Amino acid sequence: MLENHPSLRASAADAFRRLGCREVLEADNSGEALRLLQDRGPVQVVLCGLWLVGVEGLAFLRRSRGLVESVILHGWSPPELRQAALQVIRRVGLELLGEADTPLQPELLRELLGKRSHAAPQPNRQSFDCPVESAVRKGLTEGEFTAYYQPKFDIASGSVTGVEVLARWRHPTRGLLLPSDFMPVIERCCWWDELLFALLEQGLALQSLLKSQGYPLTFSFNLDASQLAVPGLDERVEARVRSHRLPSSGITFELTETAPLEHAAISLDNMARLRRSGFGLSIDDFGVGFSSLQRLCQLPFTEIKLDASFIRGLGTHPTCVAVIESTLVLARMLDMTVVAEGVETRAQHRQLLDMGCTQGQGFFYSESLTGLELTSRLAASHPVPVG
Repeated sequence: MLENHPSLRASAADAFRRLGCREVLEADNSGEALRLLQDRGPVQVVLCGLWLVGVEGLAFLRRSRGLVESVILHGWSPPELRQAALQVIRRVGLELLGEADTPLQPELLRELLGKRSHAAPQPNRQSFDCPVESAVRKGLTEGEFTAYYQPKFDIASGSVTGVEVLARWRHPTRGLLLPSDFMPVIERCCWWDELLFALLEQGLALQSLLKSQGYPLTFSFNLDASQLAVPGLDERVEARVRSHRLPSSGITFELTETAPLEHAAISLDNMARLRRSGFGLSIDDFGVGFSSLQRLCQLPFTEIKLDASFIRGLGTHPTCVAVIESTLVLARMLDMTVVAEGVETRAQHRQLLDMGCTQGQGFFYSESLTGLELTSRLAASHPVPVG
């Protein structure tokens, strides 16, 4: 239970216990809640007070992957904050049981918990069993983490314009693991740099090979906000790029928009240095958080990645169309590129093309590929399903 009002928290905890919950953990802020989850292990349900749905609350929901199975949102907040919370919940892969006003009604709580019980009478603990830290550290040390590549496409021509480099773990006994299986440990232990530079080395080697074969693709790597808070990031990145004799202009770093910047002065300096060195900077998940326009004004971004939730809303939610159209206009005025994430259908592709969006990414074009699969696809020049 994540609720800062003592009396509301006490009454809600009593309601949970009366409904048969074996153990109820209470926290009045997101930091305390994360510490409880890390110390006591995963839980089935989190009651999250909507007052927390700001930068702090979104950070909690984002970091709860692997520690929480389902969420009940509690209380009132402005519609735009509520919508941001719903988008983060979907992105992280949590099950949203529903929303409850204050004071919490036991009948409604019983109904919401019943939805979870009906969907999963026996909790599948394996679905959010995270590897222990020693296993992840061993995997990083022994090169078990491998790069996969999610292509970005020119929406009009169907040609591949670049790739986003994604992490996969070739576990010696569990097979290929997705980020949801190991990112909670990476995040908890702050091993972002170890993962980034492992992927950077693999990605740059492939980029150099593809360039020599006549495919000068842009490669994008994900950065966590905490990495920008450490001086010298630009120097370490530049050293790796120089060793592969690649131009910095062919490399972009994506920063997730919902992540708060730590040590703002150092972070701003790191970003400015990366831009001065010629690297591209992309604001990922654009539209999900609250600082989109502010960050565009303050930080030297070159690319906007529209969150997939807006693409899913095409054809059903006119507001999504308005957001996409206004973002495209804004990007043109700021001389920035827009990439539409999560394109999954022909109808979405067609509508984005009609709206003037030039780049897309998603399963309609391609799933993530190994380096060999990407190389083979480019060599075969298979047409992309457009039209």
